[in-house]
Amino acid sequence: MHGSGLCRPGRRATQQGEDARERGVRGAAAGVAGDRFGHREGKVRQAGSAQIGNRRLLLMGLGCPAADPAAAGPPVSAPALVVIRGNSGSGKTTTAREVRRRYGRGCALIEQDHLRRIVLREHDSEDLPTVAPGFIVTVVQAALAEGYHVVLEGMLRSRRYGGPLRRLLAGHAGPSSVFWMQVSLAETIRRHERRAEPIPVTAAEMAGWYLPMDVLGVPGEQIIEEASGFDETVTRILHDSGLAGTAALTPCPVLCPRCAGNP
Repeated sequence: MHGSGLCRPGRRATQQGEDARERGVRGAAAGVAGDRFGHREGKVRQAGSAQIGNRRLLLMGLGCPAADPAAAGPPVSAPALVVIRGNSGSGKTTTAREVRRRYGRGCALIEQDHLRRIVLREHDSEDLPTVAPGFIVTVVQAALAEGYHVVLEGMLRSRRYGGPLRRLLAGHAGPSSVFWMQVSLAETIRRHERRAEPIPVTAAEMAGWYLPMDVLGVPGEQIIEEASGFDETVTRILHDSGLAGTAALTPCPVLCPRCAGNP
């Protein structure tokens, strides 16, 4: 995480620094959101509303039934934000990827591990200021500002990410949904050992990271229990978030000739 000769600032000072940094980047991102999204909203909404019926048929063909339009929620004119959290090995990443795949174009998938480990190449630390929380929130806001529905997934520990995520959700004008994948430590280890693409992490390391019921405590937050099957979980998130009945809002696919007949 850090060198042995590195000073450890007080956690209060560290948190104040992180909050100040996050407020700055959040304000910059929010400043462009209204103008960019509002500029194209009318044109895209008109074209997108015609896609809702086709969207439901597509999802039904992918194993996501939407027989009752009301059950899937009304279409919206602002992007939807879906947050999927859970421990390592809980299935959150696989689930989030399938949610986005079934929805199709117009939905951005934002993965915590990719942004923190690959883009930033930053260690997660309780003792040092980290860029990742504010950076991830800014990426989400940028996607929402451009009209993308967003699926954000990751461990996103409440101790470090809770504040930024709660402020993101509170400031989002469109619909938002939060899901916590509640899976036991034993089951997360079992799933980890059966990964199609193994990750060099030991069971002991997973046990050290494991946090039971690390929920955000926001209104409407849903707990997905271990007994919920993969298809059941994906379908539930698509429907409960409203994505199953919500048209895309972005120029691609709504105004994209290449997407016509091939969403």
